[in-house]
Amino acid sequence: MRYFFPCDTQVISACCVSFAHGANDVANSIGPFSAIYTTYTTYTLPGSSTTTEKWIFVFGGIGIVVGLLTYGYNIIMEVGCVSRTCLRCLLFCR
Repeated sequence: MRYFFPCDTQVISACCVSFAHGANDVANSIGPFSAIYTTYTTYTLPGSSTTTEKWIFVFGGIGIVVGLLTYGYNIIMEVGCVSRTCLRCLLFCR
């Protein structure tokens, strides 16, 4: 039986954090866009019970994917090269 080592825990933790970070990016970009679109189409300010149309979420997801495909490689290389010089225990605690 194979036990989890600190490196395995770091990979699992990084996957969970990257998923949450991506969801936050979509929410931060789609929230204002949805409010502007709702205001423009209904001529009223959106409230707490306003629903967001599904195509707006798809639009935000596609935007994140296009950004990752066009410039994501450079960002991943920069973070990877900078993080490589750090200690593993410091990376896990951040």
